[in-house]
Amino acid sequence: MEINESEDKEKGIEIEGVDVDKGIFLSGGKLKSYLAILEIFYTDGLEKLKEIENCLESGNLDLYTINVHALKSASANIGAQKLSETARALETAGEQEDLGFIKTHNGGLLLAYQSLLNNICNVISTPMENGPEEKEPYDAEKLISILGKLKIALDILDAGTINRAVEEMREIVQDDCPGAAVNGISEKVLLGEYDEAAALIQKLLLEIYDEGKASG
Repeated sequence: MEINESEDKEKGIEIEGVDVDKGIFLSGGKLKSYLAILEIFYTDGLEKLKEIENCLESGNLDLYTINVHALKSASANIGAQKLSETARALETAGEQEDLGFIKTHNGGLLLAYQSLLNNICNVISTPMENGPEEKEPYDAEKLISILGKLKIALDILDAGTINRAVEEMREIVQDDCPGAAVNGISEKVLLGEYDEAAALIQKLLLEIYDEGKASG
């Protein structure tokens, strides 16, 4: 897959601590898809940042480990490799119940995480030059096909198909329903929570089926 680096540089997409080219590649090779993933990472990060801190304060080591595991996966997916490696070290410490290591390094993790979220916010809040695109009503049959393909890809851990399916899915839906459901699925995929993503896919498929049956 080739990445149009000149187009990306013209748009000035640069985030400190992030390999943007790698992030674009992992999101399917399109800047538009990458920006959508960054928005999910940012929105989820505002909550995850507090959760990680609260887990440590309350002594909930199991939940802490789950949260830094999710951060490890999500950071790697957007190209933030250094943060991902820090989260991985803390995940290992959580699994080994090494509270001393966690208390020593967790502050640095939170600072780096907050800094990354601030940098991402500057990028996703920049207005697009051409303004919002008008979308036609989504093609339900096409969405069903993509959801089915994505569900299978999640089962067999086919990363290439997963990324392409998420990209295709996001391109054909509106921001309202089923856009909200699609965003939820995309978020779970980004975080590497594939079982949860599959469950949301099943739920959306049933909702589309029921909607079609009612309208038919």
